[in-house]
Amino acid sequence: MHLKKNRRLKALKENDPEYRRVKKLFEEGWLHPNKPLPAVRSIFKLLKTGDEMWGYHWYNSTVRTEVGGGAAISGLFFHGTNRACTLGDRKTKDELCSKKECGLCAIIRDSYDISKTGTKHHFSRFGPGIYTSACSSKADDYFKNVISPSKVQSRALLLNTVVYGNPCRLYHTDTSASSLRSGYHSVMGVPGGDLNYDETVVYDNEAIRPVYLITYGPPAAPGKLKRRKP
Repeated sequence: MHLKKNRRLKALKENDPEYRRVKKLFEEGWLHPNKPLPAVRSIFKLLKTGDEMWGYHWYNSTVRTEVGGGAAISGLFFHGTNRACTLGDRKTKDELCSKKECGLCAIIRDSYDISKTGTKHHFSRFGPGIYTSACSSKADDYFKNVISPSKVQSRALLLNTVVYGNPCRLYHTDTSASSLRSGYHSVMGVPGGDLNYDETVVYDNEAIRPVYLITYGPPAAPGKLKRRKP
């Protein structure tokens, strides 16, 4: 499949089962009691070539062999990052920007890069890794529009497919956790100790790929976005 680098969004219709499934994950994952559940504006499927997914599938297969049996080794988790453009505000024809401060477009275009861990937040609870959560309202804490709020109509999160394999479950901060003991493939931060909400951390770029972009706004926002010029 040939794809243009900057054309990676396929808008899903509201009656599409895929749309409903992703929306349900977003709404059920919104757990912060002090943050009203926002209205989903749009859900986009992120298009990837076979070559771009090859490393993920190879990693998934390798981990499956190591774990064995029928245990689940992957799932869908949210990630919030900086957005320096209006990606997702339009239903169609949105293109990725090339601004260096736009983490959202960079991740959609080239996936995650563990070497960039800590460039935005200096504290990494479980060491340098790629952090995700099943809690959408927690991922929202890490989203930031870095352009004027008057230029954007929404906030945005990525929903990612993540191979967690056999996770090491931790209740307390351990900044050395990236040096995983043999047999573990990720860290799952469990609420109840130092964490109020879960997080799943992987330490290999091939363990994760972004698969959906979700845009959302305040609960009182109108159902349709303002029409913008193409």
